This record gives sequence, C-alpha cells and structure tokens, in this order.
Amino acid sequence: MTAHGRLPVVCVPEVDERLSSWIVRLASIYAMTGPELVAELGLPGRDVADLEWRLSEGEGALIASRTGISAAAIQAMTFRDMAPDARMMIARMARYPCPSCPTDVHRKSAALPWIFRCLVHDVEVCSAAGASLSETFTTDCASALRDQAGQGAAVLDAWARGDTHGDPGAPEMLAVLTVRHRRASPPTVAEQPRITLQARRDYHAFLTAPIIRQALVIIVPECQSASNRDPLSASNIDPS
Repeated sequence: MTAHGRLPVVCVPEVDERLSSWIVRLASIYAMTGPELVAELGLPGRDVADLEWRLSEGEGALIASRTGISAAAIQAMTFRDMAPDARMMIARMARYPCPSCPTDVHRKSAALPWIFRCLVHDVEVCSAAGASLSETFTTDCASALRDQAGQGAAVLDAWARGDTHGDPGAPEMLAVLTVRHRRASPPTVAEQPRITLQARRDYHAFLTAPIIRQALVIIVPECQSASNRDPLSASNIDPS
C-alpha cells in the first residue's frame, strides 16, 4: 500500500459484478486470498460473501477510501436491495454462467434463478449441465417462450427487490406459467406412476391421451409429477 493506505493498483469493477467477485479478483493482483485482502482493507474477520449482505455505510466508505472506488459503486455490488424473503434464492456463485463472460467475473444477475440471458452480452446463459434454454427446449420452442420467460423474470425480479407496484393479475400470471413449450403428447414411461398391469389396462385411455406440455412442468418438475398422480389416486392403485 501507499503511505496514505490506498492500494496502488485496483481493478475496476465489471458491470453488474458482485462484491465477492471483485474482492477476489483484486486480491489476486497482490497474491492474496479474499479474506486476507478484506483484513488488509481494515475489516479483519469479515467473510467475503457476507459483506454482500451486511456491508454498513462505514465499511463501504472504508473500502472506498482504500481502493479509490466510490462508496456508491461499492454498495452497488452488494445485494442490499434484495427483500429478506428473496435472499435464500441468491447463490454464492453463478447459477447459470454466460459463455461470453470472463470465468473470474461473477455477476449479481447470474446468481438469480430466473435469469435466462446474460444482461451484459445478451446471450443465453447455460445450466449446470451446460445446456442453454434453446438446447433444452429446441430453438423454435425457446424463441416462442422468450417473451413469456422475460415477463416472468421481470415479475420475480421486481418481487425480489420489494417492488410490488404494478403486479400482474391472475390471468397474466397464469398466461406466463401455463404457456405451452411443445405440442401435446402422451406421457412417457418415466412420467407415469408405478402401477400394476391391471391398473395400466384400466387406465389405458388416460395413459395414452395427449397431455399439454407447459413450460411450468419444466421449470418446476414437481408439477408434472403431481398432475400425473391426481387422476390415479393412491387409493385406487396398487403401488406394487
């Protein structure tokens, strides 16, 4: 450090970068770990990730004075605007990486479960398995779903930030949640409950009837399981 306590070299935060990502990148310049740099900045014992949630004005000002980055920019890298009920949904690392983003940069939006496109590069992010939305639904279906996915993401993002003004009504929400992602088709073997051969014969018409393929059953797979079980209640089916 200089005589005034300011770091001589500081990397500029990336767009939408989270505080923990920036601190780790900055620490690497000085061959330090994130916790070591945090202690050097005057906050010994503070967890790097915890600062994203509980960074006081004084702590933000201290980091700003040591790095030359404005206090407002420091606070902008935190999740202070997230509502308490939404905080459990924020991942410690990127949920869906962007193929165009640097691997050492973790953006705030990438920690959210409802983001489908990188807000910086406007390209589809990838799931943990490495598949994009188009690869999951096929390009044509993903294109048809893009508007609804964007509407749903906007609603969830507003809720997470405590903004309930202009919430859509039930019809609009149902339109987002029940949009079809492909044509109706009979349930696959994996989608069918375990039933006896006799029960399968008794419910042959149901098991071979096309069912609507809604986006919700992909986003929340439990909905598909529940819908498959409802017509065939446990009281009528031998689970063996």
